[in-house]
Amino acid sequence: MPDSEHVVSLPLKTFFLALVLAISFVGIFDHSLWTPDEPRVAEIAREMAVSGDYLIPHLSQNPFLEHPFFYYAVTGLSYRLFGTFNEGVGRLPSVLFGLGTLLILYVSVRRIYSEKTALLAILMLAGTVEFLAIHHKIIVDSALCFFITASMMSFILAYLEKSKNGFKVFWSALALSFLTKGLVGIAIPGAGVVLFLLWQRDLLVIRRMWIVPGITLVFSAAVLWGLILYLRGGTDFLHIFYIYNQFGRFFSISGYTGGHVKPWYYYFLSILSGGAPWSILFLASIPGLRLRETSDRFMLSWLLGGFILLSLASTKRGIYLLPMYPAMFLLIAHTLVDLTAKVGRWWVQWCIWVTAGALAASGMAMTF
Repeated sequence: MPDSEHVVSLPLKTFFLALVLAISFVGIFDHSLWTPDEPRVAEIAREMAVSGDYLIPHLSQNPFLEHPFFYYAVTGLSYRLFGTFNEGVGRLPSVLFGLGTLLILYVSVRRIYSEKTALLAILMLAGTVEFLAIHHKIIVDSALCFFITASMMSFILAYLEKSKNGFKVFWSALALSFLTKGLVGIAIPGAGVVLFLLWQRDLLVIRRMWIVPGITLVFSAAVLWGLILYLRGGTDFLHIFYIYNQFGRFFSISGYTGGHVKPWYYYFLSILSGGAPWSILFLASIPGLRLRETSDRFMLSWLLGGFILLSLASTKRGIYLLPMYPAMFLLIAHTLVDLTAKVGRWWVQWCIWVTAGALAASGMAMTF
């Protein structure tokens, strides 16, 4: 529950939030496209802007059906509005999605835990290797992280009865998450929520989850995208997207040759490197987790559900863990703030300042 003693002064809060804002924009206009993802995604978005076709992604004028249209369309609109004079124009949507993720986390965590926990969580998240890198690139995963964070935080706020429309936002964000990256946008939040409800032994919540209209909404988004594919390319487009790129990637079937096939234990090391420099603190914070608290159970379910699901998939990349980082750093921040009751309030102030310093250093490193 929020603690009135864990309030940050307005000048200090303003300074830290301004730091996050500055780091989010630093370096996005001063370098060319980074391989391997940016040149491909940027070209798809550019072709959308030129052709005016914002529904079917194309690469070199050939259909590219790895993901649905949403992120490419948003980036294409950025090019249409501001031009293609600089690579940073294409990065603006990723930056804004990253800031949106941090804003959702900050506002939600303030209501669930405390202001200091919220501030420490977003400072840690904003300065991690993977989060900082992805939100400075033209890449689909920035939008996926935003919508999954929105869905999960709205769910727990509604579950704790701190939001009247939380479940409606949950289902809406799931639908947009699907239109961003396909089935994984539903599977990751779904795994976390199912694990949490089983842990809570609380299936009665289904009665107030808007389950029927919610599933209908998400199913409608999938049907809409499937209908677009069918009308534009028939069953061939449906097979390429759903069978080859969705199920083929997960199960390594249907002749999938996209690469990135890794062993089941790949993410155990990847989460430490991608979440550096703060990920190592998660191991130290495990004994301090309050697993009897509903909120901590939910965050851990979010982290573990997504982690287990992705570990079962055949194809693996470090960036796929991005949607679980908000949960991990929230748990770390909550544990560190709780330590103030044992070692004094100076501890959390020290943690916040050190984290802010590391964030500033990361931002300066991005300019080189």
